[in-house]
Amino acid sequence: MTVVAGLPVHMFIRDARAGEPETIARVVREIEEMGFWGVSVSHHLSDPGLSTLGHAGGELVNWRYADPIAILSYLAAVSKKVRLIPWVMVLPYRRPVELAHGLATIDSLSGGRLVFGAGAGSQESEFRLVGASRKERGRITDEWLDVVIELWTNPKATYSGRYTDFENVNLAVKPVQKPRPPIWIGGASRAAVLRAIRVGDVWAPPAFGFPREGTETETRDRGSVTAQELRDEIVWANEQRAAQGKPPLQCVASSGIPLTFLEKSEGGRVGSRKDVGYFTARGTPDELLEEFLAFKEAGADYYMVKFTGDTPDDYLRDAETFARHIMPHLGG
Repeated sequence: MTVVAGLPVHMFIRDARAGEPETIARVVREIEEMGFWGVSVSHHLSDPGLSTLGHAGGELVNWRYADPIAILSYLAAVSKKVRLIPWVMVLPYRRPVELAHGLATIDSLSGGRLVFGAGAGSQESEFRLVGASRKERGRITDEWLDVVIELWTNPKATYSGRYTDFENVNLAVKPVQKPRPPIWIGGASRAAVLRAIRVGDVWAPPAFGFPREGTETETRDRGSVTAQELRDEIVWANEQRAAQGKPPLQCVASSGIPLTFLEKSEGGRVGSRKDVGYFTARGTPDELLEEFLAFKEAGADYYMVKFTGDTPDDYLRDAETFARHIMPHLGG
């Protein structure tokens, strides 16, 4: 099944530091057995002020994020089948040769299971922290993607760009996958779609309407797509790809915050959730299935989901509910 489960990294680190390192292996192996296609980990460097449930506060606020290359390398050792995805690697935070080398090492250790999720980032405080230009993040991201692809695919890699240049470099470790691992481009903006058209295999926008003050336009500008916007962008993107002689661009829709499964409908909704705009990430299994089917109809090929819970049992319970009631209807 083409569903990716966002992993509770905060739980893994907390339990490992408490002398219980088996949590990570248990969760990932059970996720594999449930039939999830891949697992993902997020990339942040500092505390963004969110708890594991996406709300202000929470005692696990400083535990949510780990270094993606480090934890995916660990996951390569404790898993057998699932694809390993940084969701997303914020490219301007890294130097491109080191990035290409680290990701190629993960692909090698896992036997070719890396999916390179890449994005330009947005959190201003983190750009300041690493001394990177937030204003130039789009140009940096585009150049870093070109550099990584060149290093992965050419034994005598040569590149001359605005931010870096080198000549006749043979990267010490190259990916197992040929010609390179899949590249998923994250972001809901037109710039992200253009980036995916140019170098990506999959466009990966968030599709959850995070509750913010202001208008629907303001919410859209902050990086989410509705089912209709996803449909329109995919149609437009594939027209551009066809004109360039490229295969169709696939799409992964992210449902945003961890799903909350309800035993009983809260009601208060008019009509079917098949007319959904954004994912609500909250409802009975049947209600949430309608939301996922709406995005499937809009053109999603893959799905990124997260689950609630502060213990392995809680997390795996909700993952099993999804695997049993929703995933079989999404195709494989």
